[in-house]
Amino acid sequence: MSGELEAAAHGLSGRLLIQAATSAAVWVERNAAALDAINVFPVPDGDTGTNLSLTLWAAARGVAEESGSSDAPSLTEVAAALARAALLGARGNSGVILSQWLRGLAEAVEGAETVEGSALGTALGAAAVSAAGAISNPREGTMVTVAEAVGEAVATVEAGAEPQAVIERALAAARVAVAKTPEQMPLLAEAGVVDAGGEGLALVLQGMLQGLTGEPLPAVPIDAGRIDEAWLSRAEATTAEGRYGFCTEFNVIGNGLEGARLKEALSEVGDSVVVAGSAELLHAHVHTLEPEAAFAMGERYGQVSDRKADDMHEQHTQVRSGTGNAAAVAVVAVAAGDGFAALFQELGATVVDGGHTFNPDAASLLEAARTTGAQDVIVLPGHRNVIPAAEQAAALSEGARMHVVPTTSMPAGVAALLAWGEGASPEETVAEMTNAHQQIVTGAVAHAARTVQAPVPLREGQPFALIEDKPIAGGDSTEHALTVLIEELRARQPQSSLLTLYAGDEPSAEAAAAVRAGAGAGLDVEVVVGGQPHYPFIVSLE
Repeated sequence: MSGELEAAAHGLSGRLLIQAATSAAVWVERNAAALDAINVFPVPDGDTGTNLSLTLWAAARGVAEESGSSDAPSLTEVAAALARAALLGARGNSGVILSQWLRGLAEAVEGAETVEGSALGTALGAAAVSAAGAISNPREGTMVTVAEAVGEAVATVEAGAEPQAVIERALAAARVAVAKTPEQMPLLAEAGVVDAGGEGLALVLQGMLQGLTGEPLPAVPIDAGRIDEAWLSRAEATTAEGRYGFCTEFNVIGNGLEGARLKEALSEVGDSVVVAGSAELLHAHVHTLEPEAAFAMGERYGQVSDRKADDMHEQHTQVRSGTGNAAAVAVVAVAAGDGFAALFQELGATVVDGGHTFNPDAASLLEAARTTGAQDVIVLPGHRNVIPAAEQAAALSEGARMHVVPTTSMPAGVAALLAWGEGASPEETVAEMTNAHQQIVTGAVAHAARTVQAPVPLREGQPFALIEDKPIAGGDSTEHALTVLIEELRARQPQSSLLTLYAGDEPSAEAAAAVRAGAGAGLDVEVVVGGQPHYPFIVSLE
């Protein structure tokens, strides 16, 4: 955490809630592996910490996008943005419950500029009620139980108590409740651990408290213990292949949605059903042997998106072997356009959507790096404007070591990925990728947004060629500008042997003719539909 922190003496404000949420995201991320290591309920799939971390970072990123640019965002706006972003980005049982907890908090503070004392206590109580409402059959000794204990503990705080005093009491109650979870659920006692979700909520509160006080977070993660090996062996022996099924999740968008009805329907195809959200947006979670049947249930109610089905038997096997999902080296690439995104994915990269502005923030890159589970993550920014955010993400990363290969175009990212050798060390991979992307020269065709005289004269709407983001000439047509671009690229790099044309849409016959005219002899030509916005054509020579 850096920068000047807002004081909490006058209640919980919007800006202060952002500080608290960001601090919580950092602290939970730092302890994600510790939570994963004690995850046994509802199944020992080793992902509670990861899911809580991803959900919190989705919430933090959502607030940054919706409210973070304001000097004084309202508490109502921030709390609502946190809840909505957490719901959209919720992962796993614990993530959905956390998103519903945040929703209850948001609803309780709606309309308030700040809250303190008893009002904040009431909001935490409402958060617990909301979290419990997401579960079909809440059990004692879980994250919901800890949330309820927190709500009860702060129900009687005095009206003028400062926010940090309320969260201190909440955290103390959470720690006591977490310690009791093995007494409440025999499964936990047999496995020799406390509930991972409950411990996760305690970490959320601890992170929030540090954010409120401005004190630095501990440098060392907590020691949450380990699952008893004998219990794991027995669980493995009594679990048939595939019995755990799939951790299945999706969002439903519509009007007049009823979470209770969707919960009831999903209970017919699986268990561990959690449904959270509103009449316009629901996030559903279910453990089932039939993910497609669960998706079909959602389609009865509205438009289904963000489908996910993780094989829990495979996850359990990884927990048992201690291997987890981690790869040695992973790559995160920023892409704009369905074609480019698909190409990057085919080459093994995790893709961050650059959107029309090609300006993803550091939080988006950090979240993508975390999802890879890798020890080392290489980031391909794809545009000079993204390099600062990538470098910031690398500096902030608490888990994976992040390395930035400063690609300034998406074709350069493709070249870098093609140089990615299996088994190479992170340092070797960075060196190979850096060398590969420096061997290509890239240009594009765009249309002038306004009339200008420099660096080249252009009329508003006129097609023009640019190389490395610098305009070089206007064109009479898009195809003419493309011909000029290719000729100039060839003049700058005459030794090249491969020309790749990335089209925003399916290229026309005129565009194909322009490529042939500009390429001339001695070049292999490839045409790819990149689907990129703003640029009808992007061209690379290598």
